[in-house]
Amino acid sequence: HTHRTLCPSSAHRDTRMRYLLCVDGSDAARKAIQAVERQITPKDELYILHCWNDPLSTLEVVVLSMTGAASSAELREEKAEWERLSRELIDSVAELFVAEKKLPPENIHHVSVQGDPRSVVAEVAEKHNIELIVVGSRGLGRLAGLVIGSVAQAVLATSSCSVLVAR
Repeated sequence: HTHRTLCPSSAHRDTRMRYLLCVDGSDAARKAIQAVERQITPKDELYILHCWNDPLSTLEVVVLSMTGAASSAELREEKAEWERLSRELIDSVAELFVAEKKLPPENIHHVSVQGDPRSVVAEVAEKHNIELIVVGSRGLGRLAGLVIGSVAQAVLATSSCSVLVAR
């Protein structure tokens, strides 16, 4: 494969571009990281987003609390652990960009959000005036064998800015 750049003149751009990089630890997310690495310049801004869902549904939380199978303290600890893992993932991606001197640390923004990425990605992009969203073609979901995953499809359908689906 040869790689084409999204913006052939990206090294000569005078304007700052805002990227939203969606990560989940999957192989496709690694390809999204590589796609951003090829495009980004030191003057650009990078928002690294990881969306995580609480592994327990609201009904499960109610049942576990009511039956005494899990205390509210245990449930809070579970949520704190998901938040910690999300931050670690984002930090490791940010460190790649800093170590390779792609971006200074002040141009990297860490965004960890609890929620469904199919809706969260477009909301975050809108909030931060993102110009390009970069997602992997498929993530860690149950339907990982699809050509394009449900998150990538939803981002394409709901985003008001350009979207790059990395494969």
